[in-house]
Amino acid sequence: MSKRKDDAVVQQILAAGIRSRDGIDLTEITGDIMRAFLEMGSETPDNLKCSRQIEYGRADGREASPAKVFGLKVKGTEILVSDVMHLVESEGIPESVLEYYPDLTDDQWSAVTRMTTMILISLERGEPE
Repeated sequence: MSKRKDDAVVQQILAAGIRSRDGIDLTEITGDIMRAFLEMGSETPDNLKCSRQIEYGRADGREASPAKVFGLKVKGTEILVSDVMHLVESEGIPESVLEYYPDLTDDQWSAVTRMTTMILISLERGEPE
């Protein structure tokens, strides 16, 4: 049995980003990413639920540039995870976060959400028009 790799999810997403777009099998890519995800985080109920709701695929017709992007998205939709996180950036600190981290400042929260968004964007690949 192979040793679990903590970076396997990122490695699978990066590998998907460099594959040729001709004949790309998004179902297979999603399966590879989600297997690595579950190996890294275990098959807890929240991880299993996540693995059924997120996929690697193409989002078309985005208002942001580029219009067509391959990346993590909500399964069966055109909603990129990075686009959702971009919206979270403009929200205040949720009560549950403040309860756990009462000293977290608005500037720190903004930095955390911005970094998360930028990491997700860095894992996406635009498709040439």
